[in-house]
Amino acid sequence: MSELELTVVMATKNRPDLALRMCRSLLRARGVDLEVVIVDDGSSSDAASVLAAFAASSDRVHLHRIETSVGPSSARNTGLGLARGRWTSFVDDDDLVGPDFYRTVIDRLLADGSCWGFGAAVSIDDDLEVIGCRSARTPVPMLRALLQENIVPASGLAVTADTHLLRRIGGFDGDCVGVEDWDLVIRLAREGEPVMVSEPMLAFRSVSQGSVSADTQRLHDAAKVLRRKFAEDYRRLGIDVDWAALDRYLVMGDLAAKRRLPAAKRSLRAAWKRRSPRLVAKALLIFVSPDLAARQARRRMVTQVPVEISSYARRWIDEFASDARAA
Repeated sequence: MSELELTVVMATKNRPDLALRMCRSLLRARGVDLEVVIVDDGSSSDAASVLAAFAASSDRVHLHRIETSVGPSSARNTGLGLARGRWTSFVDDDDLVGPDFYRTVIDRLLADGSCWGFGAAVSIDDDLEVIGCRSARTPVPMLRALLQENIVPASGLAVTADTHLLRRIGGFDGDCVGVEDWDLVIRLAREGEPVMVSEPMLAFRSVSQGSVSADTQRLHDAAKVLRRKFAEDYRRLGIDVDWAALDRYLVMGDLAAKRRLPAAKRSLRAAWKRRSPRLVAKALLIFVSPDLAARQARRRMVTQVPVEISSYARRWIDEFASDARAA
C-alpha cells in the first residue's frame, strides 16, 4: 500500500458523538495528506453503526472494529499496525485539533531532523469554552524532564512521531494502564529530542467527574509502575518523579469527582513537599468547602490563560464550531 504523509489514530468506545466531532476536526487539516484510523474498541452495536456510517462517508476515514474491548493501549497499537503514514499521531475522542497543527509540526520535524514532536494546548469545557492552557516546553535533555513529570500537554494529545520508530519501540505499553502516554513519550525521548509547536493548536477536554483522569488513585499507582519500569534511568540520573507536581494535578480530579478527603490529603502532601503555606491554605479550603475550592480553581485556571493564547485558540475553535453547526 502506498505511504501517506500522516496517519491519525483514534481509539474510541461508546462515545460516537465525541468521536465524530474529533474526526471532523481532523478532516479540516490543511496542507497535509492524512488518513484517520478509528479503532472501535468494543462499542455497543448502536455506537458502532454510527461510526461505520461516518467512515463510509469519507475515503480518508478507515474504521477497524474490535468486538471485545482490549483497552486503550492495545486499541491504539492496532491502529498503529494499520497506519500507512510516514508519521503517526494519536488523539483521544473528546479532544480537538486545529487545522494547521499537523502541517506545522511535520514541517518542524523535517527541518530539525527530529523523530517526534508535540504542541501547546488549551483546556476546554463541554461548551468549548477555553478554561485553561498548557504551554509546550522542550528542556534539554527532554528525557530527564519527562522522568520527573509528564510536561507534554494533555498527556500526549497529538504527539506525532515517525511510524517506523513507533513500531520499533513497541507502541503503547499495556502494563502502564493510566500512564500509557507518559510512558510512550519517555521512550520517545530516549530516541531523540522533540520539536514543539508553541501556538495553541490543540484543545483537550478538562477533567470531569466521568473522565478516566478523575480516577486519581489509579493514576497515582500507575506512576509507581512507571517509576519501577525506568528505575535504572532514575538511578543513573539521580532524580525521582516529582510527586508533589503529580499530587497537585490529581487534586483537580478528586475535586471533579467530589472526593473531599483525598483532595485535601493530596494538597497537604504537596504543600509539605513544596514547603508552601499557600498549598496548606488550599488544603484547608478543600476540606471545609470542596465546591468552593473547585470553583476557585476553575476561576484561577481561566484567569491565568494569557489573552493571546485564548484569542489564538478561540479563532480556530469558533471556526470549527460554526462550520459544525452549519453542516
